Amino acid sequence: MKTKHAQRKAEKRKATRSLKLDAVKNRDMVVRGLKQEIKRDFRRYKKNHAGEVQIISHIKKLESQVNQILA
Repeated sequence: MKTKHAQRKAEKRKATRSLKLDAVKNRDMVVRGLKQEIKRDFRRYKKNHAGEVQIISHIKKLESQVNQILA
């Protein structure tokens, strides 16, 4: 049987760990959503300006730079 101090310490550690895990999960969800929005915007701009080759090449260049940063 654990002492009262050890029991409280274990409960506190468990609560702290669960809070940290929840924060990580929340952060991952936000980052995933941001990446999806960025990719969606790039697709939309490429589709809207499909007739202009120079703009598309510049958009693709920026997209590759953003993908490197996000990777």
